[in-house]
Amino acid sequence: MSPDLIEKLILACFSVVAGLLLGQWAAHRKETRHRKRLVKLLHEELGELKRDVERLINYYHKALFLYGAGQAERVGISQLVNPVYEGYYKDALLNLNSEQRSSFHRIHSNSKIQNSYIDQINTIVESMDKEPQLEEGSDVIPASLERLGGHYGLALRSAYSNCHVIKWHVDHHLRNIDNPALPMDKAGILKYNNFLKEVAEEIEAVISMGGREAEG
Repeated sequence: MSPDLIEKLILACFSVVAGLLLGQWAAHRKETRHRKRLVKLLHEELGELKRDVERLINYYHKALFLYGAGQAERVGISQLVNPVYEGYYKDALLNLNSEQRSSFHRIHSNSKIQNSYIDQINTIVESMDKEPQLEEGSDVIPASLERLGGHYGLALRSAYSNCHVIKWHVDHHLRNIDNPALPMDKAGILKYNNFLKEVAEEIEAVISMGGREAEG
């Protein structure tokens, strides 16, 4: 085999290898950019989720007030949606650290719980509308309606509290995007527990306001 032929073969092999490496590098770069874009979209979706949760908080605040007044909010509510997380989260995993993954899972798990509360509340209200209503001039509430009213109050309390929990975790994540680990020190835990206590107290205060308004 002549030296010229050997040189041509070497150059051809080098070109093939270089082309393969360049193609792999380009594909890897494209995939990395795609995952980074998905991570950005996941965080943007958290901002949208926060706005939806704030809308629900306002709804539940009114519903709790009416509940305290012996009424029910008849306007239906729609569920929380997270199309980016549901459709593309797995594709973005390699660009997320363990704390980010835990935080996303925590937030969206609570969102699913919220959707179950929404279904429950809508179902209860529909059932209440089908029950015998309080007769005019009577103080006697039908037993079935009173039972549904109790379930309604519990569901509203749980849903309202859950909304505040979601909002807290979203705010915490967006303030600490690179490392949204939960505070595990004594002060951090105490602060979070106080936050939950304040939400519970706020719920009962709103219900009481509704009761006082109904009394006149």
